[in-house]
Amino acid sequence: MHSPVKTNNLRVTSYYGNRTYTYRGKKVSDFHNGIDLVGGTDIIAFEDGVVTGLCNKGEQYGTACYVRLKHSNGWYTLYYHLKSGSVCVTKGQTVKKGDKLGIMGATGIATGVHLHFQIDKGNSSSTVNPYDYIFNDKELVPTPTPT
Repeated sequence: MHSPVKTNNLRVTSYYGNRTYTYRGKKVSDFHNGIDLVGGTDIIAFEDGVVTGLCNKGEQYGTACYVRLKHSNGWYTLYYHLKSGSVCVTKGQTVKKGDKLGIMGATGIATGVHLHFQIDKGNSSSTVNPYDYIFNDKELVPTPTPT
């Protein structure tokens, strides 16, 4: 297994795609751009990359703490809902696969402690389902650039 969480007990609590859930007493339907994971505490780099964005101060139902990495193959990964104050990398820093980025938390729009993990080409409208990359060892290969 290829994981963004340092654990041997990774579980999915919300899958990629259309979903309906209860948030603060209200039913919400949306398209989930990533996959929600539980089962460990340390959030680690999924692949080698460069930190392109982060937020290290947040609270539940408010601002979310996150780390965003850009990888040499053109893909980005997003690690969202980290514990406030736990982000241990800086913008522009190069990280290696498995380096610690922070600690799993419940900042932002979160019903509980988990990691929202997302793979995209630079924005939320270009996401792909991360499930096979995590659980079936699918490789993040470069996508052809239009000519």
